[in-house]
Amino acid sequence: MPSLYLVLIGIVVVLQSTFHDIDYRNGTTSERRQGIGVVHAPYESHGPQLELILRREPYDASPTIAYLDYRPDNVGGYTVAFEASEPGLAESLTKVDHDYAGLVVDATMVGWVRAIYGYTAKGDVRAGWVRLVPGKVLFVSYDENIQTQFPYFEDPYSVEFFDSPNGRRISFPLVPAGGKNASYQIAVRKIQGDWIQVAAEVPSTHPCSDYADAKVERTTTAWVRRYNAIGRYQIWYAHDSC
Repeated sequence: MPSLYLVLIGIVVVLQSTFHDIDYRNGTTSERRQGIGVVHAPYESHGPQLELILRREPYDASPTIAYLDYRPDNVGGYTVAFEASEPGLAESLTKVDHDYAGLVVDATMVGWVRAIYGYTAKGDVRAGWVRLVPGKVLFVSYDENIQTQFPYFEDPYSVEFFDSPNGRRISFPLVPAGGKNASYQIAVRKIQGDWIQVAAEVPSTHPCSDYADAKVERTTTAWVRRYNAIGRYQIWYAHDSC
């Protein structure tokens, strides 16, 4: 896949194959909103008059405040073009899968989603409404993403495992014997409200892992809380396995 480019008010910034949600206030991701899912429009659906349009209110006559579009480049790929009516915003593009860019969604209503498209220099959120169009402008929930992408723990050293929702805590270290760092694989099995059941094994024997040639030491199927102590998701996801 070619690198993606962000075009913002005439300035081109090269982005590699991953979109990093950086908090421009302190250089971390901790204060960026995680939302409840993402909205995107596949490249094939784009073209004249087919941008992912953000409006001030959830109706078609409401003013356009930002848009996201793909444009062909001169090397057989495409550029991601984003523009907003408010100048000076830190853009909030996120990677939807290996090929597409999109925006974090923090609210939904019938036929519409509210998407975060930027942050001011003071960290204030800017959001607008996007109309969903079957096959063209799509919403993918967080719950679906952690089941279809590659899930991982945001902080594997603090996650707690339970035998059932609100049940008994069980011990399942994510650091292999003799190791210093966590190495594991998880798969989401069930979601029940604020609890998520995962199948876990230690260490990770994925080809990209330091333990690729090792034997699995232990496995479990257990429940973890959806949120950590400060209200952030405990499980996040990647779009490729390495």
